[in-house]
Amino acid sequence: MSDRLAVGLVGAGPWAGMAHAPALAAGAGTRLAGVWARRPEAAEELGGRFGAPGFARLEELFDACEAVAFCVPPDVQAELALRAVRAGKAVLLEKPLAMDLDGARRLADAVAEAGVVSQMVLTARYAAATRTFLTRAQQVRPRSGRS
Repeated sequence: MSDRLAVGLVGAGPWAGMAHAPALAAGAGTRLAGVWARRPEAAEELGGRFGAPGFARLEELFDACEAVAFCVPPDVQAELALRAVRAGKAVLLEKPLAMDLDGARRLADAVAEAGVVSQMVLTARYAAATRTFLTRAQQVRPRSGRS
């Protein structure tokens, strides 16, 4: 048994391949447990690049992991995340959480009811261009530009 957190990845698009999968596979405290995508062949291809299986069924991914990271379009993220939360998995979500306030509330309620950990990330916050913008915004108006 590994002491690294087994994280499944939902989504196999370009951003998942450039950022999410490499980070999960190389993380000191994580390992990429598998990938699921609407197109099973895309999940297999991406997972294979990082020594992880691709899954045809979302529930198979849930069985293989402790937490799930999402890299999917916002119009499907909330419903897929609800399935993970109901399966008892911690979730790492991209912004926006959902397409509307009701969807975000349903997800937040499900997380509270399941007692799992959830986190939303804004990876662009760490991009060089974003940091430069925020630094300059602070110079122009010292109380603005916080992230």
